[in-house]
Amino acid sequence: MKPWYTRYGFKENPFDIKFNPNLIGAEEQQKKLMDYALGGNVCFVTGESGTGKTSILKWLELKIKGHTPVYIDCEGLDETFNFEEYLKQHNSLFRSFFKEYPKNVVLLLDEAQVAKDTLKGLLKLHWENGYIKSIVISQIPDLSNFSKAIKSRIGERVIKMNKLSRKDAKTLLKVRTKGKNLFTEAAADYISDRSNGVARKFLELCERMCIEMDRRGLRKEFIDKEDVIAVFEGKPIKLPKTNKNAKRGGFLFFKKKT
Repeated sequence: MKPWYTRYGFKENPFDIKFNPNLIGAEEQQKKLMDYALGGNVCFVTGESGTGKTSILKWLELKIKGHTPVYIDCEGLDETFNFEEYLKQHNSLFRSFFKEYPKNVVLLLDEAQVAKDTLKGLLKLHWENGYIKSIVISQIPDLSNFSKAIKSRIGERVIKMNKLSRKDAKTLLKVRTKGKNLFTEAAADYISDRSNGVARKFLELCERMCIEMDRRGLRKEFIDKEDVIAVFEGKPIKLPKTNKNAKRGGFLFFKKKT
């Protein structure tokens, strides 16, 4: 069986919630993060779950030039993780031959709330010794799990990832669907409000809506607000009384009245 999104004309799931460096509405945060990283600072990225903390770290990893970005997901580490060897894996072939550390390391520490004290100690040591140029710490809670020394180095360099506005949510929808309009403006606004402006939740709800339409064997030119409300409340979707189009490929196609 083909996945639901192929019947909407997509090769891949447009609402995939894996990290995506194409951030919407975060231009100010991106500029600050780049400036802090290039300036050799320690900074802190925070925000609710699903607001793009990992995505902005991945954006920096792709965009920063003349530096060696090293991304670490602290949730994925186990007892065998060797920080110093991991650093050297990001080195050039020449420097690796001499077992040296890479130059201009920008360390991107994601989900830092679960970082071991030994790792945090090594970060501080390597930064003070000049082996790491900049450190970006990303987590949901405050920095109470870090030492006063680290917090003092961060100072006011705190980047808060904001929730999506209605406008940004519609832009995200347009970008993800490559300009193909699936939802009316009212429907997109309703889903945005229901997601409370959290990008990940917004994408999840858009996907849920499309999957449910697919499951019911319906496909409209546009999914409107009433359709969304009906699906989220577990009610049937009301179809127009006058519909001259026949079923094709398991879907019922019709156009909204203008």
